[in-house]
Amino acid sequence: MRKKNRWVLVTGGSRGIGKALVTNLSRDYDMVFTYANSEEKAQALTNNINAMKDHGNVIAEKCDVRDIDCTKALCSQLIDKLGTPYGIICNAGITRDNIFLKMSPENWYGVIDNNLNGTFGILHHMVPHIIQEKCGSIIFMSSIAAIKGVIGQTNYSASKAAMLGFSRSLAQELSRFKITVNAILPGFVETDMTDLLSEQKKDIIKTIPLRRFADPVEIYYLVDYLLSDKSRYITGQEFVIDGGLTI
Repeated sequence: MRKKNRWVLVTGGSRGIGKALVTNLSRDYDMVFTYANSEEKAQALTNNINAMKDHGNVIAEKCDVRDIDCTKALCSQLIDKLGTPYGIICNAGITRDNIFLKMSPENWYGVIDNNLNGTFGILHHMVPHIIQEKCGSIIFMSSIAAIKGVIGQTNYSASKAAMLGFSRSLAQELSRFKITVNAILPGFVETDMTDLLSEQKKDIIKTIPLRRFADPVEIYYLVDYLLSDKSRYITGQEFVIDGGLTI
């Protein structure tokens, strides 16, 4: 059953996990998603979903979440047009891998600015409005890299670990307004990002007890639950979806 008058914002929604979230959540909510560069993919996704029956309206908005002025303008525009979002999924993430001794400042700050500071920018402008509604759900899309060291990803791991501390503290602050805040830590998921691991994939799968990468829709199932009224007593938690990799 569609949730009338409820819309959800997904940052980084044109591909990978974000695409699966936008596609599947649109069955129950109106959706807005951001993208930075993949305009063709974003518009194709929007057109495809909006052509489907029994799906909510989907809007794609170009926004570099690293730009605080861009996020402020987008949030103001969305509030004026659609009202307050019921849910926000902080999913925009990039990698710029290299071993630490060869990590450039540009790649370090680029990942931190996008994955962590971009999350701050969106929430900084949206949370005051959600507080007024006294209901809602915020979901941080972290990673098992936050809890399991990964060679070549000191920047990515740092950004995703910081999201966990961010989500716990925000959960404490917003609980009195009946707003839940949780984090999801996916392992390896079948996306265009992990497609780059083609030569290593067989070896990686051997380290996963369930012997496969996750389907993006399996991340959606948990997101859908955390957005629903069934999870209203769950906040400040971290959910690992990794096929047993971090056991």
